[in-house]
Amino acid sequence: MNVEQSEEHLSSEWNNDYERTCLVCEAPSNGYHFNAPSCSACAAFFRRTVTLNRHFECSHDNACKINYVMRVICRACRYKKCIEAGMDRRAVQPRRDSILGRRKIKYNPLLKHIDSSSPNLQNQVTTYQNEDNSFVFIDSNTEVPRIYATRSNSLSSASSTSSSLNCEALHAQTRFPQLQENAFSQTAATSPDGFHYNHQKQILSPFAFSSKPILADTILEKLVSEEIKANDRRKILYCDCFLDELLSEKTLGLPYVFENLRPLKFTHIRKEIRTMILISFEWLRSWDYFSFLPINDKKVLLRKYVLYQNILDPAYLTTKMGYPDKFVMTNGMYVSMSDESNTGWEDEPEISSETKTMIYKPLMKRIITQIIEPMRELDLKQEEYCVLKALVVWKDVVLWVSATTKTLLNKETEALFASLNNFYVKQGFDDNTIARRMGGLILLLSNVFSVGMECIEDHQKIEFFNLWELDKLLIKLLKVR
Repeated sequence: MNVEQSEEHLSSEWNNDYERTCLVCEAPSNGYHFNAPSCSACAAFFRRTVTLNRHFECSHDNACKINYVMRVICRACRYKKCIEAGMDRRAVQPRRDSILGRRKIKYNPLLKHIDSSSPNLQNQVTTYQNEDNSFVFIDSNTEVPRIYATRSNSLSSASSTSSSLNCEALHAQTRFPQLQENAFSQTAATSPDGFHYNHQKQILSPFAFSSKPILADTILEKLVSEEIKANDRRKILYCDCFLDELLSEKTLGLPYVFENLRPLKFTHIRKEIRTMILISFEWLRSWDYFSFLPINDKKVLLRKYVLYQNILDPAYLTTKMGYPDKFVMTNGMYVSMSDESNTGWEDEPEISSETKTMIYKPLMKRIITQIIEPMRELDLKQEEYCVLKALVVWKDVVLWVSATTKTLLNKETEALFASLNNFYVKQGFDDNTIARRMGGLILLLSNVFSVGMECIEDHQKIEFFNLWELDKLLIKLLKVR
């Protein structure tokens, strides 16, 4: 055999020895990892499993298909195949970021669901520690609260996944009984009315709406409570109020009296717009489900609520305190709407009287004719106004949010109408009156949407032509999606 033949023979032997396919998932292999030809994904999985000393259990017959094109792979069978492919646990370097290592969990994946308020929960949990202090075992007969996410049938092949965070929290409560009540009450509070959530990701679970509907008895009470809080904030921010008035028993009412009203200065409005946005944000954060929404859905809700609150709040205040001569803003300032008075429309250093009149007077007149006058015809009660504010936001954002959030908002809308109907019944209204008032509110929605679009257009013109300097955050919130 000559030199060239010898080199070709060695080269062919090398190519035959080198596996170009991962022996675990059949993906293209980029070399040997832990003494076996594998892809980087399987190598990373094997490294995590060994360094974290994880143990998985297959819910089938330990014969699940392992292939890189699958979205969900059984971890127990994948680890088993890693070992069969020749991966060596001893080739994995130990973790350097911890001396003791983390606790891992080995548990029966088929969990029973009970209500989180079940008594003696602590006594039902049995924990054991093995010699290396690396596992927490949960008795397979233990019933755990329903705060754990429901599992989909479509993900059954991934049933070997360990819920380490949830079980560690359960173990911590067993070790520290004094923390149990607070920990479970906080977790339960994050899933109001029995809805399921993925607590770690702070995102609505796909199974959030399989449980009982939102309670209509409490939703109006919550809206009224938040309106009272918003009025208290306005009293502190925008007018002089006595401590007795501020600290007295709270009832639904207006934040101002006639003596608190003062002529409008557009410069003050621009400086105080952030506090108005903050009040809107606090209202949204009080909603039980807001913290679980995807970030894009939160943005849409904040944009819409800031827009409609700054239309509806002045409209309602004007209905009760200013009509027909004054248009009252949410900060207690007003402009004159009569031809005989120029109050609030004077020249200012940052904006001329002509610019004010050109931009804002047509918008205010439209609010009066399309929103304020229908409110007066209905003799809108403040409870109805609270429902209207929520309803106009829920109905407008459903076109722009995720399917899960849309389902939630539709349930909220149903609960709003049911709660409003209960309020009407308590007021002693007959069926015809209830139908007329509900119909009036629904018809009012289209007017509010129309005025909202004009408001957005006007503020885009102000920014584009640089007519006067608006708050940058307000401009971002009022941009067309």
